[in-house]
Amino acid sequence: MAESEYVQEIEDEEESDYAEAEPVLAYSRIKNDVLGIIESDSVSCIKADRKFLIVGTHWGRVHVLDHDGNKVLTKEPSGGVPLQNYSI
Repeated sequence: MAESEYVQEIEDEEESDYAEAEPVLAYSRIKNDVLGIIESDSVSCIKADRKFLIVGTHWGRVHVLDHDGNKVLTKEPSGGVPLQNYSI
């Protein structure tokens, strides 16, 4: 086998390996009410559950969202202290 044929064969194998590879992580951006939350405040922490997401902000607000980003509940505790952690 000539060297050029060998090189071409290796290149063909490498191209087929890349074509068959699937993405490791698939994701989509959460929109809906999340866009309004991050326009007026910045997120300090996020917790995820199988049914909902909890977003804490630097102004001390707690937003409970479904996985599509729709707001279910918002709490505004007094003090306005940034949330750093909470448990579900």
